[in-house]
Amino acid sequence: LGSAAQLYVAGGFVDWASLFGTRRRVDLPTYAFERQRYWLSSSHTPASVEAAGTEPPAEADALVLLPDALSTLSGGDAEALVLGHVLQKVAVVLGHSSAEAVDPDQEFKDMGFDSLLSVRLSKSLAASTGLKLRGNLVLRYRSPRRVAEHIRSSMAGCDPH
Repeated sequence: LGSAAQLYVAGGFVDWASLFGTRRRVDLPTYAFERQRYWLSSSHTPASVEAAGTEPPAEADALVLLPDALSTLSGGDAEALVLGHVLQKVAVVLGHSSAEAVDPDQEFKDMGFDSLLSVRLSKSLAASTGLKLRGNLVLRYRSPRRVAEHIRSSMAGCDPH
């Protein structure tokens, strides 16, 4: 196998199909940092390449503010709504096709968040919640669930952190 690889690298012809049989082609990411999973055992759904770089229209945040939606809900339903909202914003920032691709307990650093993505997330959440959120939100609250707890408690007027 090593000799066949050396021959191929040197410009020679190697019949790979006779060595490995026929294989199906797999689309690979065109850009290494698209933050999408391509492993076969992954439970995450990769976003399409076209959707990875797009952002929702600015007016999407203004349609229904989170405080308005929370005013009619009780404890558990309100927590689920806030967590779902945070997961949706995280998915958009990361370029995922849906919030289901985001683990609510995974730390932001393990998702690939950097300072730019942190600022984008905090601005998006600030626009939809009406809260003043700092750019270092993901450093202080290390997972989407903790961010959701912070937002929920801030809206209730009692931030425990």
